Amino acid sequence: MDSEQNGTSTEHLIAPKEFWGALGRRPIGVSIATTMGPNGPEGLLALSATHFSGSPPVMSVAISRSTSALSTILHSGSFAINFLSADADLIYERFSSAEAPKGSARFSELSWHTMRTGAPVFTSVTGAMDCELDGYFEKDGTVLVFGRVVAIASNPDVSALIYPRNMKR
Repeated sequence: MDSEQNGTSTEHLIAPKEFWGALGRRPIGVSIATTMGPNGPEGLLALSATHFSGSPPVMSVAISRSTSALSTILHSGSFAINFLSADADLIYERFSSAEAPKGSARFSELSWHTMRTGAPVFTSVTGAMDCELDGYFEKDGTVLVFGRVVAIASNPDVSALIYPRNMKR
């Protein structure tokens, strides 16, 4: 079996810009993965956050190896996945803009608290999953992080922040 048949071809047929452009058109709830490090809270826009298993409850999130919060997640052993509510534009902007503050400065003037693991959970969420690190897998410069859910926050009466904003209904 050659490398193209077993899915290990090193030839990239799709340009990264084209790939991300297509993915960016899918409607998806906006998630922020957060963690607490020695220098304070850290986080990242986590549009790939999803459940991995329901029994036991495990979440997963794909994080670029170059993302600074990744090392804090791996060292602290915990993270939270925050599903942003429709009124969380400021939080979204803080974590999606290249001009936004970095590190713990992103959290200034934002309302958040902690749950069981100590990872930040924003108050403007439809829900949050507080997770203990349960392993990770690395491929092509991306780390797929798994977290066993140890606490849940739920706000069923609020609407979710959906990306992209310009999708037709």
